[in-house]
Amino acid sequence: MAHFESGDCAASLRDQTEAIEIAEAGALRPEGTFAYTNSLVLPAAYLNRGIVYYWQKDLRRATDDFNDSVSIDPLNAEAYNYRGLAEYELFDDVAALRNFDQAIQLDPSQAKFFFLRAIVKTSLGLDAEAQPDIANAVQMGISQSSIEDELERAKRRR
Repeated sequence: MAHFESGDCAASLRDQTEAIEIAEAGALRPEGTFAYTNSLVLPAAYLNRGIVYYWQKDLRRATDDFNDSVSIDPLNAEAYNYRGLAEYELFDDVAALRNFDQAIQLDPSQAKFFFLRAIVKTSLGLDAEAQPDIANAVQMGISQSSIEDELERAKRRR
């Protein structure tokens, strides 16, 4: 992700696509199934490429890569988090909520997961249900003012 961090998204996409191709070529059985699905390389490459697509606002391709990452490594909370972000931006709030629920179930130590789930709940008009998530996010270190700003945006989106 060095290219991505330096702002070179095209090079980062090339790197992640190459990692996916190499990992898939080495993992593919003759009948077309993966020989090893617990490999860290393939789900990480899909996740990383999905993140680049996400920041480029290519949300459909991002979601496809997050789906691939989750299908290979269903215990990766970050993949659910990013898929939730993409789905929220695609106005699929119900799917986004399911993904943030899963991210929290897998890693309840991440304040951002609670914060993002509160935003989605607010967007869905579930303001009362968002309150415990807001409290958790604040307790974990996210400022109340930044939460309030995002909640106002979510309310305007209803």
